[in-house]
Amino acid sequence: MEEVFDDLLMFIFPDAKKVFDFRRGFEFLDNRLLEQKLMIVRMLNKKGFSEKKIVSIMVFLHNYVQFGKPEMNRIFVEEVDSILGKKNYMGIVEHLAEIRATEARKVALKEGLEEGKENASRAFVENLLRDGLYTQVKIASLANVTLAFVKKVKKGQGSK
Repeated sequence: MEEVFDDLLMFIFPDAKKVFDFRRGFEFLDNRLLEQKLMIVRMLNKKGFSEKKIVSIMVFLHNYVQFGKPEMNRIFVEEVDSILGKKNYMGIVEHLAEIRATEARKVALKEGLEEGKENASRAFVENLLRDGLYTQVKIASLANVTLAFVKKVKKGQGSK
């Protein structure tokens, strides 16, 4: 890890050469590593990166830039929670899972709304077809659906 730390820091924080003297090298002590990881999180937060991106980078740091003492991970996560304005301690992996679950709920809601809209369109088309007052083209126009959708609904009505 020590061989690639400079490159990793430059990748995540392009202005790192302005802050660090790379000629001196880095001492890999847990307290210094903690400060460096926290500095990365602060800079990402300050530059307006989304919480999801910050957490993804935190997961990377957690997995590939490890502390010598495992208890430093807890301190790191607590400090990150503080930086990001979290009120309760939460592990990095659990935090990422929470974000993914929220995204999944949004997708499910959108899919549910789309399904509800399709069901409403289907019911409207069924009623118009049952009335028998309009052509399939006119029904498609009135229901704001495709002619293929109207034909599909009509075919479904015949099988009932």
